[in-house]
Amino acid sequence: MSTLKGLPTPIEQLSKDEIADWLDLHTQLVAATQLVLSEQKSVRRSQPLGLFDDHSKGKDLDGLVRELNERVYQLLNLRETERLLVEDFVYFKRFANKGKVIEVAAGILTDEELRQYSRVLT
Repeated sequence: MSTLKGLPTPIEQLSKDEIADWLDLHTQLVAATQLVLSEQKSVRRSQPLGLFDDHSKGKDLDGLVRELNERVYQLLNLRETERLLVEDFVYFKRFANKGKVIEVAAGILTDEELRQYSRVLT
């Protein structure tokens, strides 16, 4: 614990205005998350979302998460290669277990993706 407490935290270097911006982003993330969760609960009680249903709330949350990630990368002064390693772990490798990958990480290819892949191989 003493080692953890001894680590420098870049948040200490932020100005009051920058901290206010981070707090505002946090408030937006909480609100968007609560909205998405409440929509998921109501969808489970009724019927599945259709093709033309409003999915904009989830997109708002995705955008806020991207903004949060970008701010963290900048705050930590991460290079592009380091960012790629973080994203690779968060979005893919954490889903792997002893060489096996779940569908979320591997995905299921569409017909068009398979065609593109075959063109590249050809």
